[in-house]
Amino acid sequence: MFQPRHTSHPLPTAVVALALLFAVAGCTREVPELDQTRTEALRDAPYPALIPLETALATDAATPDSAEQLEREMTRRRALLKARADRLRTAPSD
Repeated sequence: MFQPRHTSHPLPTAVVALALLFAVAGCTREVPELDQTRTEALRDAPYPALIPLETALATDAATPDSAEQLEREMTRRRALLKARADRLRTAPSD
């Protein structure tokens, strides 16, 4: 009688090994690139004071007409840049 020969497939082993590799890599406490940018003064600095969110948002609240002012400023800058581009296009080349 024919009995199939059982062979293990290497895929499950590779998946488990890859999962373990990622798990070990995720256990690091600090990011090397960020850790190298911190100075001693920054490492020893106290944590900033926590303030309520309402207070933080209220201090820098935009004025109601700030959107219109920004739009006017952007329109003005656009016109200046367009005029400069037109002058550069029509300028004689050397």
